[in-house]
Amino acid sequence: MKDGDPMDMRCGVCGYAFTVRIGHREHPCPECGAPAKDSLRVMDDVQIEANWHELRILGIWAERWAGQHADKEPGMQRTVARICGRIHAQHPDRSGLTLSADLAELRQAFGDVEVHGFNEDDEANEPRTQSPERPEAAHNPDPTSVAAQETEE
Repeated sequence: MKDGDPMDMRCGVCGYAFTVRIGHREHPCPECGAPAKDSLRVMDDVQIEANWHELRILGIWAERWAGQHADKEPGMQRTVARICGRIHAQHPDRSGLTLSADLAELRQAFGDVEVHGFNEDDEANEPRTQSPERPEAAHNPDPTSVAAQETEE
């Protein structure tokens, strides 16, 4: 890969898939504005084999850590919730991977549930549904993006 070649990316904060040209990674996510340093290369996606309970343990502990460090790492709770939400979206018949996702499920089943001390950001606990396999289909108004350049031609 060389400068100017297209590279499929996914925002590590909101999950938005988009395409940039190599050498232009300084552009923020066109969906949420997260810095380019928070973007992930789609080519680095891997398949793993893990027990769902193991993933819940990781998600619950990551959410707890993010909550305890929210003053030093703003946005980390949302990032953890989004990552866990994207994994959960692959198996929606299973329970959530964080305690806040569990609370959201309880709220759906039993109405308003009042609990304090957890990430109550409902938006962060809703998984993104955009397919990471088709980042070129994502709308990206960034003029350096591959999609924007192809539209202009």
